[in-house]
Amino acid sequence: MHLKLITRQRIKKNKKSMKRMCLVMKHRMRMLVIQNHFLTLRKHMDTLDFRKISLNTLVNEKATYTFNELKEYIDWEVKRVYFIQNCKEATGQHCHYKENEMFIMAKGSCTAIIDQGNGKEDVILNGPGDAIVTGALVWHGFKDFSDDALLIALSSTNYNPDRSDYLEDYEAYRKILGENGLAA
Repeated sequence: MHLKLITRQRIKKNKKSMKRMCLVMKHRMRMLVIQNHFLTLRKHMDTLDFRKISLNTLVNEKATYTFNELKEYIDWEVKRVYFIQNCKEATGQHCHYKENEMFIMAKGSCTAIIDQGNGKEDVILNGPGDAIVTGALVWHGFKDFSDDALLIALSSTNYNPDRSDYLEDYEAYRKILGENGLAA
């Protein structure tokens, strides 16, 4: 009986120790993730990559072709393609720590909201043929979609449902840029 009581007490004590250890490990993991994001930030400190481009268009009697040689505009591998359509309100409003994206206005129009460290600016995309490239740490979002808008996105990363690559707090974004000498 006495042995069982001692064993139960040890188990309870071990459970508390395990819980405490798990909390410490979670905290350490969070700190590692934050440190990793800041290492990425330092890697991109010289420039926050944003470009607006016009794709090539070829018109003949059969059709109009708008085309893009990816190697001319991006130096990263496309791992994901997604479409934004039927958009009734602003979308996006975030930056990525690592992900690069290219947005191609395939049909209709919208306004991109971009911040590269010098405040938000509106960039009109009037497709087909208008496109933008946003590198890591470039704040971006979209608004004012026409009813027929179709925006195609090419991404350098696979989809991550935990959104660990996203920074969605604009004030925190501006603060991080300011602390690292990237904000105007």
